[in-house]
Amino acid sequence: MPIVRVLWIPPGILGEPPRGAVMGKGLLVAVALFLSASLAAAQDRVPAVVPFVPGVSVGAEAPTDRLWASGDYLWWWFKHGQTPALASTGNLTSSRTTVLIGFDVDTADHSGGRFDLGYWLDPDQVVGIDGNFFFLGRHTAGQNANGTGLATGTQPLFGIPFLNAAGAESFRNLITAPVDGVGASTASAALTYRDRLDGAEANGLYNVTQGENLRLDLLGGFRFLYLMENLDFSTLNVATGPRRTVTTATTDAFHTNNRFYGGNLGARARYRLGGLFLEAEGKVALGDTHETVDIGFAGPGIFARPSNSGLFARDEFAAVSEASFNVGYDLTTWARATVGYTFLYASEVARPGDQIDRQLAGTG
Repeated sequence: MPIVRVLWIPPGILGEPPRGAVMGKGLLVAVALFLSASLAAAQDRVPAVVPFVPGVSVGAEAPTDRLWASGDYLWWWFKHGQTPALASTGNLTSSRTTVLIGFDVDTADHSGGRFDLGYWLDPDQVVGIDGNFFFLGRHTAGQNANGTGLATGTQPLFGIPFLNAAGAESFRNLITAPVDGVGASTASAALTYRDRLDGAEANGLYNVTQGENLRLDLLGGFRFLYLMENLDFSTLNVATGPRRTVTTATTDAFHTNNRFYGGNLGARARYRLGGLFLEAEGKVALGDTHETVDIGFAGPGIFARPSNSGLFARDEFAAVSEASFNVGYDLTTWARATVGYTFLYASEVARPGDQIDRQLAGTG
C-alpha cells in the first residue's frame, strides 16, 4: 500500500568538546523536515476479514503487507559551529572591539535523503528485518572581513586577537604600513566551514503485541554514523608602493572526521484511533567512535604551526541515541500525512573549532 508521509523534525545541534583537548566529547542533535513516499508490496496476501476504511477503527490491522520501502527528502539543521574569536577590530579586553570572524558560524540548513527497506519474514508480521541509509550533501558556510590602511599615520585596527605567552589577551594587526611609506595597504580574512553527515542501520524486528489499537515492535542490530567537518582560516595582506608590492598570505586548516560503529537496540510503537495514529520510536547504539584530526597550514600559519600540525587519531567509547514522535492521519487507503520530532545525539565527536590554540598566534 503506497504511503505518502510529511514529517517535521526540529533543528539539529552539534555540541563542542572541552576546550584544550585535541579531540573531545561532543553531541549531535539532528532535526529535519521530511517529504517521503513509501511503498509496501503484498506477498502471500491474506484478505482482511474486515476491509480497511479510513477514519473508522476496525481493530488490529490485517497483517497483509510483508515488504515495504520508502524514500525521504531531508531538510536538516545543525547547531551553529563554535570557534574562538579569529579576527577582530582590536584587543578583546576593550569594550569597543568587535569580533568580525569566529564565535558563532551559521551552518544554515542542509538537504539530503533517506531510504528505508524492510521485510516481514512471516505472514503474521512477527519477525522481520529492515535497514535504512541517510545522507546530507556537503554544505559550505563562511565568514569574511577586510580592512584598508592609510597612506600615513596610525593604521586602523583589523587583525588577530590571541593569547600571549602569559595567557593574557593580545592583538596582532593585519594592516601594515604602505611599502616605502607611500601607497596603500589592505588586509582580509576569511573562514570557510564545510560539513557532511551520513548514517545507516540494519536491524532485526520482533513484534511484541498487535492489539486492537496498539502495535509494539522491538528492534536490534547495527548502526553506523559518519560526521565530517572542515574549518579553514585564511588571511591576506597586500602592501603597495611606487616601485613594489609586498603580499603575505596564510591558511590554517583544521579537518575532523568521526566514524561511529555500534550495536543498536530499540523499540517502536504505533497507537491508532480510527484514521488518527501516534508513532513513537527510541533507539540507543553503543560502540566505538574513530576520531581523526588533521591540522595543516600554508604560508607562515597563524593558529596552525609545526608544533600542533599533523594527523591525530584515537578511538573512544560512545553512545548514539535517537528518539522520534509522530502524529499522523490516514488521508486515504494509500496516503497519510505525519508531523513529528526526531532527536539524534552522539556522545563523542571531535570538532574542528576545539582544535584551535589561540596562544600559538603570538609565536611568530
